[in-house]
Formats: sequence, C-alpha cells, structure tokens
Amino acid sequence: MSETPQKLDRLFLSVGAMKAGTTWLHRHLAGHPGIHFSPEKEIHYFADPQGRSYMSLAGRLDRYQRVVRNLAPDRLNPHVQRNLAWYADPYLAPQVDDAWYRGLFDMRPPRKSDAPWVADFSNLYAVLDGEGWAHVGRVAREVRAIYTMRHPSARLWSSLKFSYEYSGRAAELARLDEATIAAYFDDPGTRAHADYARVVQSLRHHLGADRAAFFFFEQVRAHPLETLRRIEGFLDLPEHQYRQDALEARINPSREMGVPPAFLDRAEAIRAEQVARLGDLGLDVPDSWHIPLGE
Repeated sequence: MSETPQKLDRLFLSVGAMKAGTTWLHRHLAGHPGIHFSPEKEIHYFADPQGRSYMSLAGRLDRYQRVVRNLAPDRLNPHVQRNLAWYADPYLAPQVDDAWYRGLFDMRPPRKSDAPWVADFSNLYAVLDGEGWAHVGRVAREVRAIYTMRHPSARLWSSLKFSYEYSGRAAELARLDEATIAAYFDDPGTRAHADYARVVQSLRHHLGADRAAFFFFEQVRAHPLETLRRIEGFLDLPEHQYRQDALEARINPSREMGVPPAFLDRAEAIRAEQVARLGDLGLDVPDSWHIPLGE
C-alpha cells in the first residue's frame, strides 16, 4: 500500500494582477510572524511544474545571480547568509517536482518556525486552468488566495512601462507606434491578465467563495493598514504591528509620462468591459474606475 504524499498544511497565494500592489503587500506581510515566505518572492512553480520555462534551471540560476549582483557586501548578515544557502539548496536543485516545492518552505528563521501559513506570490497563477488548480490542491491541504486589481487602463499602461524600463528600453516609450501598441494589446498574455472578471470567476470556482478574497489597488493605497487587517482576518491571523511610516511608501513606481492616444483607445474598451462584468459579479469597483484614463 503506497503512502499518501505529504502535503503543505496551509498555502497562501497572491495571484496578481501585475503592477497592482503585490510587491507592497509582500513586503509588509513578510514581516507577519504567521506567514512564511521563501526568499524568492515569485516562485511560479504551478505555472511551470515541468521546469521547462520559468522554473528551468537556467531561469532559476539567473534569478539567483541577480540576487547576488544586488547584494551589498556590508549587508552579508546571518539573515542574508541563510537566504543564500536557500538558493544553493533547495532552490537550485536540478529536479523540480512537488517534493521540491514543499521543501522550499522548510528552511525557516526561528521567529517563523510555527507560522501556520506558507506563502507564494505569482501573477502567473491568475491564469491557471482547471488542471493547474487541481495540482495546487494536490500539494496543499488548505489553499487561500487573494487577487488585487487596479484601474484596468492604468494597470495596462504601468505594466507596459515597467516591461520597457526593466529591459533597459525606457527611451523607446516616447516613440511607441500604433503597430507596437496593437501587438501589446493583441498578445495572449496581455489579454489574459487584463480579464479580471475571468480570474474572479476562476478563483471562486476552483477555490470556493470563502477561500478567495479580492482587493483593489486604489483602496490598498488609500487604506493600507485596513487592507493588511483584512488579509489577517482572511487568514485567521492575529494583528501584527506594522511600521506606520512604511505603510505609506510606494514600491517600484514607474515614471510619469503621457499616454499615446492609440493606447488610450484600446485600453478604454477593456476598462468599460471590466467595470461592467465585475459589477455583474457583485464587486463594487472604486469610483475612479468609472473614469477613462487621461480624463
């Protein structure tokens, strides 16, 4: 008789959307003693369980090298040393599978030894299909997920700007032509991540209404502590004392610049559709969502 595979007890997922405040949430929730994160914020395992793209050894090695390049020698404290050891083993182990994923959460600092939740933030999980969510269920006994949305047009523009800035092509943003903008909107990934309503329906269907919670970037920014308290309640965790001055900080802001008219035209159709469909799903979007970007 074969043994039942070991499972994680409780897995907390944040599934995006990209450029909707997930890095801010990660930075603050990582300080909660009831939530244990691995040193790598975005693991992406369930989006690539065979290790062929995001989870390939080359991809993981590149992320490790980026961490090392950004490491200041005077910050090589015991916490950083523990993180570096985690990258060496288990993160960079050759074989990627469910046992590998579970093992990513074994190396805990003392203050997180009894944390009831392990956490994995990846916007790629927003577009998992039924088999993807079934896989999540095979790895963890209990799964809860949050999904953060932002004004559809503003998020699309912020995401496009970030991709250019991250790849060192920021100067090209000022001369985007209609063909480039059309290619961005027609990209299957852009379309999938812009369809908030479909993600909401998917999370409710695969996890259940009481295991998925939805947030809006604009409300997170306006009421940061209230947002963190709501997440604590969602996870049945006690309140944590966060640094008040850090709650107001913006993380990874992109530079301000004018939005091309061709972009506004395509984004407006998405904004109007998502506002209507989310309303049909019972979600009250922020007032600002009813105003087209640029007005």
